[in-house]
Amino acid sequence: MKITLTYMEGRAVMTRVSVDLAEAMHEVRKHCWNKSHVYVLPALAWRRILDELRAIGYGPRGGYAERTESLYSAIAKIADAVRAHELHPAFVDGRGVVGSATEIVPAFLSDDGIRSPYPPGRFAVLMPEHLISRGTMLTTWYPGRWSPGESPLHSEGFHLRFWVEGCVDLVEHRGVPEL
Repeated sequence: MKITLTYMEGRAVMTRVSVDLAEAMHEVRKHCWNKSHVYVLPALAWRRILDELRAIGYGPRGGYAERTESLYSAIAKIADAVRAHELHPAFVDGRGVVGSATEIVPAFLSDDGIRSPYPPGRFAVLMPEHLISRGTMLTTWYPGRWSPGESPLHSEGFHLRFWVEGCVDLVEHRGVPEL
């Protein structure tokens, strides 16, 4: 997943998350346009970042715990991107979109056929397949073969680097934490 954050948002995030996530963000950041960086991390890393930021950014009644505008704008950007990724049609077998989508989606497949952006399961790269039905192009995703050297996001090791025991809740709640 690619997320673009301003310098202030990136700094607000990196100073508040755990060391492994902050180091990963620092390693993968690339300068983009004016006063912003693009961060390319797996969905699991972004979910952990979002959970950590929500835990420190909001009080017990849901109000702001800190007075840093850049922190809350970063939380909003990350939450939108994570939500969109978790609801991607590639994670539902047989679901597709109208048009020609070319996105290659890393996923974990369970033994019962459930696709998820989070482990555990067998790592797979979901490749787009284009069909034409009644004159309309449709795109569906299926597990395919991909060379791991092409992108770190298509490497199982890059995803599992962020897997910790506390991530079990992600599987049970399908990525939707209770606040």
